[in-house]
Amino acid sequence: MDEHLAELFQLASVEEDVTDEIIASIYTRLRRLAHGLLAHEAPGHSLQTTDLVHEFYLRFADDQTKWQNCGHLFGSAARSMRQILVNRAIRRKRLKRGGGDRGLDIDLDRLAASQSDDLIVDLDLALKRFAEEAPRKAEIVDLRWFGGLSIEEIAVALSLSTATVKRDLRFARSWLYRDICNANK
Repeated sequence: MDEHLAELFQLASVEEDVTDEIIASIYTRLRRLAHGLLAHEAPGHSLQTTDLVHEFYLRFADDQTKWQNCGHLFGSAARSMRQILVNRAIRRKRLKRGGGDRGLDIDLDRLAASQSDDLIVDLDLALKRFAEEAPRKAEIVDLRWFGGLSIEEIAVALSLSTATVKRDLRFARSWLYRDICNANK
C-alpha cells in the first residue's frame, strides 16, 4: 500500500477520527472487492456494488475498531460484506421455504461468489465451524475468497510465508468441502 495509507494507520493508533479518511483512501479497492463478491450473484439481484461498500461503511464507521494495517481492514471488509450477502441469502431463502433436496455442485475456488442461496448459507455455517477449529486458516479463507487478496498479500498481512498460505488454503478447501457435503446428507 502507499505511504499515505501507512501514515493514516499510524495516525489511527493515536487519533480517533481518521476512519473516514482511511475509507476514502481505499474506496476504489473496496468497490473492486464488492464487485467481485456480487459478480456471480443471481441475475436480477437488487444490491449494487456501491450499496455493498456503503453498507460496510455504515457498519464500521461508528465502530471503535482500530485497524492495524490494510490486511486487517480488508479482512474486516470481506467478513462484513460476506455477512451482508449471507443475511440477504437467508432472507431470500426464507421466502422460498423448501424446494426439496438439491444436488451439491461445488467449485470451491468460486464458492464465495455462488449463485445458490442455500450454498452461501451452507458455506457461512461451515466457515463458522472451521473458524472454531482453525482460526488462522479461516482468516486466510476470508481474505482470499471474500477479500480478493492475492496469496502474497495475505502472506504479508498475516506475516506468513506464501507456502504456508497455499497449504492452509488447500487444507481449508478440503475441510469445507467435506463439511458442506456431510451437512447436506
